Amino acid sequence: MDPSGFQAVLLSINSSEVVYQGSWAETPISGQNSFAYSTSINSSSVFLHFSGSAIRVIGEVPSGDGLLLVNYTLDGGTPKSTKLQSSNEGLNHVLFDSPILSNGQHTLAIDVVCTGIGRNYTIQSFKTFNPSPCRQIPSHSMQALVGILFSLLGLIIVFIIFIGRRMRQDRIQIKPLFRLGNTKEKSLVPYPILSYLQSEETDLQATTHRKVSQKGRLETAHPRFNPLLDTFEVNTRGSRRVSYSTAATLVTTVDPFLEKEEI
Repeated sequence: MDPSGFQAVLLSINSSEVVYQGSWAETPISGQNSFAYSTSINSSSVFLHFSGSAIRVIGEVPSGDGLLLVNYTLDGGTPKSTKLQSSNEGLNHVLFDSPILSNGQHTLAIDVVCTGIGRNYTIQSFKTFNPSPCRQIPSHSMQALVGILFSLLGLIIVFIIFIGRRMRQDRIQIKPLFRLGNTKEKSLVPYPILSYLQSEETDLQATTHRKVSQKGRLETAHPRFNPLLDTFEVNTRGSRRVSYSTAATLVTTVDPFLEKEEI
């Protein structure tokens, strides 16, 4: 089975990248329009260059009981010895399968150590494996991607916290609508203006000066400027009336026991 995440590329046994040393003979493959290279001489060898991340040697497992020992060496490293058993005789067998290597240029040396009587070493083809374009992202790239995602998530959280604080501050600054007296209906006057009106009435009682006219009328005057209102009138207790306007407003209270009001 081919390794997952790789594309297989067949390398012909007649490729210029393959060099044979010793005694090798072309052997026709019955039933196929192709041939293989076979040797019965000890110390015969094959040396090849290949590009990719792995290589596989495909050939024939001959019948017989004689010893067939071959060494495989990747990139000048430690040789790996294999013994071909006759229990799985036939063509198109995997004679050698390399581990996954770093993608790039590599070498493979095949040394035939020993062949038994009637048991030749036969090579049909080579198969190399290159990383597939759809192969999984390398671990270091995945770590970088995870780091970027966590950074973006952190920025989003900070932004949400900032917006939440701004909205909370805005709600604190904006007062809810105020209720008048014991009524259950909401006032049509927003809280800042209503507070201003109530403070006017209290201030009026504490700071106004009184004078009694010659006709015995009680008159109280207290000019005040309110830039928020054009003309606004609120009935408070009984017949007492408080009036405001955007000009220098004369706030007048009327005593219900006197006959007439004069301004």
